This record gives sequence, C-alpha cells and structure tokens, in this order.
Amino acid sequence: MIKEVRTYWCDGQPQDEDIQKGLDIAKTDKCIVNIRWTVHWSGVFTVSMNEESTVEEVKEQLPKGYPV
Repeated sequence: MIKEVRTYWCDGQPQDEDIQKGLDIAKTDKCIVNIRWTVHWSGVFTVSMNEESTVEEVKEQLPKGYPV
C-alpha cells in the first residue's frame, strides 16, 4: 500500500504546537507528514510522522544540536 506524503516548512526547529498540527493532519488524512526547516550554515532538516506517532516520539527525532 502506498501513502500520500505531505511536506510543510517551519520557521526554525518545530515546536510542540507545530508537531501537534502535523500529527493532526496525519491522523485526519491518514498520510505521512514531513516537517522541514533550515538552520543557517547547517542545512535543511526533516522530521517525519504518521497517524500512529506521538509528540514525544517526534521530539526524540529532532536534532540535539546543529553542526556549523
């Protein structure tokens, strides 16, 4: 089975409310949601979630630091 993948851009690292919005979309539309953001001099980062993800699981995927 294939699933739709939706990508959203965020200003800076996603906060709890950004993650919750992504989870709401994933659960309502039964799709995979990618949230992407950029960090100056470090590049583009992505976190993915599906309808079974939790805020805590997604937060564990976030980088703990960014390379320069």
